[in-house]
Amino acid sequence: MNPFALSIFLIAVIIEIFCIFKFRSLVLKLILLVSIWPQITLIAYSLGLPFPWRLRQHRPDFPEDTLLLSNLLCFGVNLLMIWVLNPLRNKTYSFPTFQCSKKMYYGMLGIISVSALVSYPRVFGIYFPINLATIYISTNVIMLMCRRPLRSLPSLLHIGILLLVIAGGDRVDSIASVIMLMIIARDGIRDSGYAGERNLKLRIIIPVLLILFIVGVAAGKYRDGKSIHTILFLRSIYAQQTVCDVVFVYLCSVKEWLEAGFEPKVFLNCIFGLFPGKFYGALSDYNYSVFLNRNVLPNPGGGLYYSEGMLAFGPIGVLAYAFVYGRILYYLFIKSRSSRYAAAVFLTLVIMTFRTQWYGIIFCYKPVIFSLLFCLFTAYWDHLNIFFKNALKGKKKASSIDR
Repeated sequence: MNPFALSIFLIAVIIEIFCIFKFRSLVLKLILLVSIWPQITLIAYSLGLPFPWRLRQHRPDFPEDTLLLSNLLCFGVNLLMIWVLNPLRNKTYSFPTFQCSKKMYYGMLGIISVSALVSYPRVFGIYFPINLATIYISTNVIMLMCRRPLRSLPSLLHIGILLLVIAGGDRVDSIASVIMLMIIARDGIRDSGYAGERNLKLRIIIPVLLILFIVGVAAGKYRDGKSIHTILFLRSIYAQQTVCDVVFVYLCSVKEWLEAGFEPKVFLNCIFGLFPGKFYGALSDYNYSVFLNRNVLPNPGGGLYYSEGMLAFGPIGVLAYAFVYGRILYYLFIKSRSSRYAAAVFLTLVIMTFRTQWYGIIFCYKPVIFSLLFCLFTAYWDHLNIFFKNALKGKKKASSIDR
């Protein structure tokens, strides 16, 4: 690829990182850094640095025009995301919490444990015919909204379960949850009813992120039966396996659009993917990664969420997807201050930021719905308790009168 263009993209990504660290909110920094990581990988790939087998094997399939347009659009996505969220750069995230008893919190820990056991067979080595990953994600959301002190036993057990899942190799649904548990705390005033971001310093944040990075990379390589060494961790900064896979799918989408033009039918999976039928789910023939797997090059699934926009609408689709995603995050960030339901949706998107951005928007549909249902149930839990207690008291009183 043209050295001048590459130097421009390198300068651009440095400026983007500088802009991201100007944001006060650690939550927004997390979202934006997840967005920018594939851009770093793509630039490194365009520079000719060593990469895992799939990208290395198919390098001849991605000519210069594909790499140039891919880099340009990836830069446009992150610039657009920073621009859309920029009005929030001096704000931190906060949301109304639920009053949650210790008994109820332990009950949710039990739900997370069971759903993790059922949903992540690679972690526990037990295979079940059902998948409760949606329950696992949504319960994590509600536990954030019932926030307990970080050093309390329930919180430590919660972090322990998440780390166990990460160490077992299923990282994408748990890493953001651990980060959120570290940075979200209740307000200092007891029973204030709100939670928000801690004022954490870099000397605390960096070691935590470094540990999560090392555990995540080691778990992924161990799961694949590969040896672990120092060079592996250094190379994973720009060539982490999952990021390489989703960048590969994105490159395939750009290649397909340049060679064959628009494929608007993949957009039907985005619109109707929640409803049973031929457009349903991530395994539908209309899902963009399935379409690319069958029509372009074999891929491991997933792919940057705006790959769908590239296939359906071309370059304008890539930017449109980023703009809509950014605007949704912006609206929910603001609205969360006054609405538990907006907070439940926003926290679901944050916890799923790796999966949503790197695997597709369709993956967040069911977790968002379940988080809202759990939120509704939790909101009326106290009312239900009072109702049943009064009903039991009424029965006891009636029975004593009968006697």
